[in-house]
Amino acid sequence: MKKLGTMLLVVMIIVALFGCGSSNKSGGGVGKLLVMDTRIYGKAYSEYIDSVVVNGNFKNGDPALAESWSQAAMTQQPDGTWKLIFSEMEESQQPVEGASYGFLYYSSETGSNPGWTDMITVTAEQTEFIFDPNDVAVNDQFVNNGTVTVRDKVGAIGTEISLVAGTYSITVTAEIEGSLYVGTQDNIVIRKGKTTVINNLILMPNQTWRFTFDPTLYSLTAGDISTVHLAGEMNGWETNYDISGFQLTKQANDTWVGEFENAAQGQKFNFLVYLTSGGDGIWCPSGMGNNLIVDEATDGVEKVD
Repeated sequence: MKKLGTMLLVVMIIVALFGCGSSNKSGGGVGKLLVMDTRIYGKAYSEYIDSVVVNGNFKNGDPALAESWSQAAMTQQPDGTWKLIFSEMEESQQPVEGASYGFLYYSSETGSNPGWTDMITVTAEQTEFIFDPNDVAVNDQFVNNGTVTVRDKVGAIGTEISLVAGTYSITVTAEIEGSLYVGTQDNIVIRKGKTTVINNLILMPNQTWRFTFDPTLYSLTAGDISTVHLAGEMNGWETNYDISGFQLTKQANDTWVGEFENAAQGQKFNFLVYLTSGGDGIWCPSGMGNNLIVDEATDGVEKVD
């Protein structure tokens, strides 16, 4: 009996040390992430289109004459398309069969120059003009060279990145004709032994953001603060002020301000504050998962024109 008790004790110790197997079958292993088919943001990205006009030789006049061409405004529909019904146009503009036309689409996000579509011909059965941004968005430029950042790992577009199984957010950046473009995606699930492929992520022109830290909002005394910087998805949650790349500068009104081009909308971050008295940094706001978001809706965050 004593021997049996000793054996049971040994078994209990082994179970306590090593467990009875993993209860989380998706965790603990390694999977891969592959970002590909990434596109540069174009004027046809539908949610950023402000207006669309149809430009046409509606009466099929001499195409060499300027007076043969005219424009008519279109109306956006709930499904994101833009429409203009022939019968609602002025009689002088109502198109005839065989008339040539194309669409001009404008976006305040990408500047005053409109995007153009190829010319199309009015058919006998046609009763309206319909512009679908998705039809032209597929022509937006592919991006083959860019950086993929996942927490503290950095990879490249088109190259697999090994990650411990779990849920991640990614940031993709690329420099195109001297301008920085950025795209983000959240809730990407990496599974053990599997490759998760992210297709058709859109990179948009990067925005400069201004971050303002007000110590009074966090019950801190301005004179006690040594440094303030951002720690978040934009720098792998870096806690070292000197290498964070997102240092804020103290202002005359005792706030701390920084403007950065390499922060992207939607990224999570905190202000990390170090005191003159030393010690660990203070996360503002504090609490696990209590993060701020790079967005104009967040106090202390604004776009710089």
